[in-house]
Amino acid sequence: MVTAAHSQQRWDSAADPGTRTGSTASVRKVPPPTTGGSTAMDYQFRTGAPITEEAALAEVAELGLHALAFDNTVDKDEALHWHEFDAVVWVISGNGAFADEHGNVTQTTPGCNLRAPAGWLHRDLAGSKVRLVLGTSIPGDQWTSPINKEPADRPESLLV
Repeated sequence: MVTAAHSQQRWDSAADPGTRTGSTASVRKVPPPTTGGSTAMDYQFRTGAPITEEAALAEVAELGLHALAFDNTVDKDEALHWHEFDAVVWVISGNGAFADEHGNVTQTTPGCNLRAPAGWLHRDLAGSKVRLVLGTSIPGDQWTSPINKEPADRPESLLV
């Protein structure tokens, strides 16, 4: 389980995807390690008040991202993978967990929000059963297959 410190922050920055004006949230920004020349990436995870699917879809539209709402059930731990798109994700209902490339496990509940760049290595963990709203920088009909890509196939352009 991640033991990173959490801080309180207002969700009112227009430049920050996944903002909700007027609500407070626990924020954890997970930076890459500073040693060993790792190619780990920043991602941002926030907890907050639950959000409706309609409100999350509206936020995706405001951000100019491509929206998708879906149920995600994970029966066994996924392999570490990445996606070719920047993503903003809201947990609408259910509970789950994911791990980053360092094995840091984060539990998700309704109201959680994740922002991650294309190429971010992660995996969903067994037992996750959530309804999600996903906003991506690339329309779904332009995603290449497979959607979950092998770490070894991550291009250098996504390592920075």
